[in-house]
Amino acid sequence: MAVITSLPPELIRAILFYLHNEDLFLVLKVCKYFNSIAVPYLWSQFSLGDPWPRNLTSNSPIGRLARLTKKNGPDTLGYKYISTLRIDNDKAFKQDGAYIKHGFIELLGDLVESGTVPLRILDVFHLTRYHLEGNDHALNFFKKIKKYSETKAPDEFDLKLRADPATILVDDIFDLSKLSKLYIPITLQNSISKKFARSHNLKWRRAREGATDENIIENIVALTKIMSITVHIRDLTITVSSMYYEPGPIHLLLEDLNKMQTAFTNLRRLHRLEIRAVGWDEPFAKVFFHPAFSLEPPESVRHLTLATAVSVFWWRKFAGYPFRNVESLNIDSPVIGIQSKKWMSVFNEEKEKGDVGDWNFIIKDVAVTTLKKFICPEMKDSYMPYPRDLHGCIYRKNRALDGLNLERMKKKVRREFGAHSHDYFSFLAQRLTEEMSDTYCETYFEDAGPANAEFLDCMEEMRLSNHELRIKLAQQLLEWTKKDVDGGGFLDYSKY
Repeated sequence: MAVITSLPPELIRAILFYLHNEDLFLVLKVCKYFNSIAVPYLWSQFSLGDPWPRNLTSNSPIGRLARLTKKNGPDTLGYKYISTLRIDNDKAFKQDGAYIKHGFIELLGDLVESGTVPLRILDVFHLTRYHLEGNDHALNFFKKIKKYSETKAPDEFDLKLRADPATILVDDIFDLSKLSKLYIPITLQNSISKKFARSHNLKWRRAREGATDENIIENIVALTKIMSITVHIRDLTITVSSMYYEPGPIHLLLEDLNKMQTAFTNLRRLHRLEIRAVGWDEPFAKVFFHPAFSLEPPESVRHLTLATAVSVFWWRKFAGYPFRNVESLNIDSPVIGIQSKKWMSVFNEEKEKGDVGDWNFIIKDVAVTTLKKFICPEMKDSYMPYPRDLHGCIYRKNRALDGLNLERMKKKVRREFGAHSHDYFSFLAQRLTEEMSDTYCETYFEDAGPANAEFLDCMEEMRLSNHELRIKLAQQLLEWTKKDVDGGGFLDYSKY
């Protein structure tokens, strides 16, 4: 026993972390020293969840806790040790649920508002307007916590929230200036897509007659408002589902998107940003407001995830953006395809110029140079919906990648070169053939004169010189492949 009591509290708390509640209750009986550490540990994280129907009875744990608190007072229990409150079950706010039926929600809200519960972290998981609208118990509970949080400095109270934009803004029940972590799901849809949803016979790429972007603009405005208030946010995840949404010309959304970009740029403390699609596998169900819209993260971001469907224009903007201070980049942004030209407005100065309109494209270079970790799907053939030279461009500019990541990247670059060698060969053959054609045609016209120039004669002349063409092509490919991977010279064939 003397050995046990000599253990420092920090070590005991580390051990308690691995014990289930049943085992923790046994630890309480070991000795007073253990009890003095285990009781605060047990109460430090208080979760509101009501998964058992038996908790509706008057003898349920929630009912007994409410009665004991009212009868003996909160000081006789462990409320003073509660630092984290987790709301991870939507049944906590059910009108006929145990927490409301036994009056515990109202009781706990009063204890937080009065400061009896020294709350430091509020972690709300999966909250929707369904749980709040018309629910005075839930609204009053959150308003009491908001009133308490407004008396605290940002380093004294921390709000973590998982909710959609409409829920976050409903009745102004959250102190968003204290928000540090946010998971926000967004669903995009317009009228033409609702028709598509009702009739699967309709093709996605059809005219947008009668389509409306009210839902899209509402989400942009709501997200802009939230980002303008959450000045202390450090961790942001945005998930998007756009199965019933068909983007139109970007100029219809450009003004609101620019305002949202400004709000994001001002998030000076944002450390991790994740924007990804959820649900459907179809690329058009993974659009973040618009395939041509490229959200630029604030310079404070260190860890960035981008996983939505985009256009070739998006990738070109990606290539030119430096992503200053980003150390970890996880990107899975496939190009939807030729539809991208229709998305760009003729009034937009940044409209796509020379967009290839398919999946066979390159970006030539990237501006980012600070990466230590890079994750992206491997391009196994020339028709993957990503830039063919993406890994090579990242590899050349980011030698600070950790050792394992660097070796993997090097292998991917080599494999991609092998997979695309046929395309490179065809590309060079086309270029050299055009050069030879121009040369022979000019020579023939000069020697024989325009009146006697026959195209078939010119082609015959080229056929006879085909051997020289093969030699030149072979020499070019040999020179190309001799270049070391580290040099990266063979990756950019646009100069030929």
